[in-house]
Formats: sequence, structure tokens, C-alpha cells
Amino acid sequence: MIVWRDFARRMVEVVRMNGVRDGEVLRVLGEVPRHLFIPSLRGPCEAGDQGALRTAYGDHPLPIGFGQTISQPTMVGRMTELLSPEPPVRVLEVGSGCGYQCAVLARMGCSVVGVERIRDLADWSREVLGGLGMEVSIIHGDGRALGGDLGPFDGIVVSAGCSREDAEGIFGAFGGDGCRMVAPVNVGGGLQRVLVLEMEGGEVRESWQDLCRFVPLLGGVEG
Repeated sequence: MIVWRDFARRMVEVVRMNGVRDGEVLRVLGEVPRHLFIPSLRGPCEAGDQGALRTAYGDHPLPIGFGQTISQPTMVGRMTELLSPEPPVRVLEVGSGCGYQCAVLARMGCSVVGVERIRDLADWSREVLGGLGMEVSIIHGDGRALGGDLGPFDGIVVSAGCSREDAEGIFGAFGGDGCRMVAPVNVGGGLQRVLVLEMEGGEVRESWQDLCRFVPLLGGVEG
């Protein structure tokens, strides 16, 4: 019988061919059941629908409702690779959506806090992550307006297209010495480029990485 792991294995090979090289990241991508995080596909995939499984483990973003998407596996792998988490570390994800990126980080041994502005998505992700036995803290809130007492974090992932100002604000509020953040920053034309910020000895270093496309980072909360 073909099971989801067969499709996940093929997905990982595509991610590898697309440039993600970190062996631990690739291993974890093959172990996290992506289909569980996609509301419309979870049931059909659990029933063994091969078409649904093929879709769930394709290397592309997919809608999860509320105008949001689950990110392309290659992009999740690349963001995780750039973050370079070395467990045990404490990681914040802003715009955690369905919880897939949180699951990948948790599977790598990180202590993860996710922030999601849409209550139904926050509740959904808690359910899925809990069902997988992952102790991830999901907060329903606006990632740009949370109190800084949540931090400091060793790593930060922003999973929505944001302004440079927002990226620096989140980094300043929740980062500390040794913290690294990866964030897709708007560069025009509906595109973003991944910005990596790192604090070392009180100085911030930056580098620009891949072009990408994420849903926008919005303020406020829903639900």
C-alpha cells in the first residue's frame, strides 16, 4: 500500500534538487506529515486518495483557508536551513498559519512558539501539533504587537511578506545576542527577498538571500 511517507520521500528529493542541502532539514521534511496541516486534503489523504497525497506533497504552496497558504516545501526547507537552528534553541515563528513550519522546527529539537493572527488557524494548528505529540506553544495574536517579554529567542522566522521596518521591529523586540532571524522582506512587484539578520556582540549583521513570494504580514487579529 502506498502511504504518505512514499510521497514525502519524493517531495524531499525535489527539495534537494531545488538546492536545499542540509541533511537534517531534509530528513525532518520527510518525517513531518504535511497533509495533516492542509484542512481540505487531510481527510482524503488519510483515506489513501493518491491524487490528494500527490497534491499535498507537491513542491508548491497550497491554500489552507482564510486567504492563507501552507508554504512550498522548498521554501520551508530553505528558511530552516538559513536559520541554522542548533537544538536546544528557542525559536519564534511570526505568522505560523497551519503550523507546518513550527512542526519542522519542533522535529529538529527546537522549543517553538508560533504566533498566528487568525484564531481558527491558531486552533487548527494546536490540534494538529498536539496530535503529533509536539509541544509547540501557539499564541493567537498580532506578531508585530506582542509584548517583548516573550523573548529573547535564539531564532526567529517570519512566514509572511513584511516591510524592512517590520522585520527590524520584530528582531529588536524578540531577538537577543546570538539571535538569527530570517524574514521575507518586500522588494516590489509582489515579491520578497529573504533577509537574514544576526546579532553578535551587540552588532547586527545582515545578508540578502533568495527571492520568494509569501502572503502579506497583516496587523490586528481575527476571531
